[in-house]
Amino acid sequence: APPPAPQHSVDLVRELRSLKPGLKTSTYEELRTHFRNPPVDFRAMPLWVWNDELEWPRLKEALGQLKQQGLGGAFVHPRPGLMTEYLGPEWFKLWKQSVKEGRRLGLLVNIYDENSYPAGFAGGHVPALAPDTVSQYVELVLVEPASISTAEIQNQWVAGRLLPVAAFELDRGVGGELAGARRILKLAEATGQKPLALFNLRRAVGNAWTGGFPYVDLTNPETARALIATTYEPYRRHVGREFGKTVRWSFQDEPLL
Repeated sequence: APPPAPQHSVDLVRELRSLKPGLKTSTYEELRTHFRNPPVDFRAMPLWVWNDELEWPRLKEALGQLKQQGLGGAFVHPRPGLMTEYLGPEWFKLWKQSVKEGRRLGLLVNIYDENSYPAGFAGGHVPALAPDTVSQYVELVLVEPASISTAEIQNQWVAGRLLPVAAFELDRGVGGELAGARRILKLAEATGQKPLALFNLRRAVGNAWTGGFPYVDLTNPETARALIATTYEPYRRHVGREFGKTVRWSFQDEPLL
């Protein structure tokens, strides 16, 4: 015989805010049924890696395997090695086929909103569309007295290639420790006998992981607008009819601040 229904546990489950509004567990037997055979919302959904040159027969086979393993769906996850153009025509053709097949199988096909990670730059589309969204940072450069009067340092400062947010002439103690600092507004104010601390403004540059594009400033409101325009709006145009149905979730991975 099944164990008696723990009424307090059933009441707790009824009150969980994470439960879908349309999924109401009113009896202990219904709870047991849902536990044995959870709806897709409550099943595991792995990251479904898309890389290489994507072909529909292979993607269709993968969806069938997800169904056979009892999963609720997946998040389509672009990864290094992807040869199909990210967010290009073939990408969305395969996406629409995947959504159609997912709907037939009763699986969710969800968005992973970046080409690999960190999230926010749309695989380079955001900085290409809005260069002013590229992240900036302050770099500390220590200049020893022997270098202060060199023509290279002076020329870079005057020409604007060296852009100190702030500059300080430093006093060091007998052991070389910092003993004091005096802010200077131009190189001519330096005595030339003490080291300088230059806090220089820099812009991010591209690297192999970000496809040669610089990463973006996530605190800039324009970054969010550009991400929506380059990523979410194209998904809405191509598969928006399935938003809230077969396409129910979006995954943002490791945004970099």
